[in-house]
Amino acid sequence: MACGGGASAMRQRWTAGVFTVGDDTTPQFIPVSEPMRLAEVEQISASMEVVSRTSNLEVRPAVRFSFDGVTWLTEASLGTYESSTGWSYNELTSIEDAGGEYCQVGLQAKNVSATSDIAKGVVVLQVEVRRP
Repeated sequence: MACGGGASAMRQRWTAGVFTVGDDTTPQFIPVSEPMRLAEVEQISASMEVVSRTSNLEVRPAVRFSFDGVTWLTEASLGTYESSTGWSYNELTSIEDAGGEYCQVGLQAKNVSATSDIAKGVVVLQVEVRRP
């Protein structure tokens, strides 16, 4: 929650195992945060380390939106897909004009191969949420 007259920030870090369905190249959203009221979020910055992965996995930080915090409507990228291990850093992204009442931070993972092999990996996601 915001304190006083200035903006405040919340920083969190998660380690997540990610995977996709075998031959489905559609991005899968993997939530890592609790739903947050959109009125309490102004901008989000994400840093991500892909610790390990199979060769067919691409992953990026993302956020999704909802009117009730249960049924999720749309997703938005917080960065570009990464296809190698290592750190990537993303600028602050303004989400104050996004539709809905709630947002949730997570990862979008996709299998870049149309084979039946499951794409999987381990990702560390660090997020800074700036509040109004």
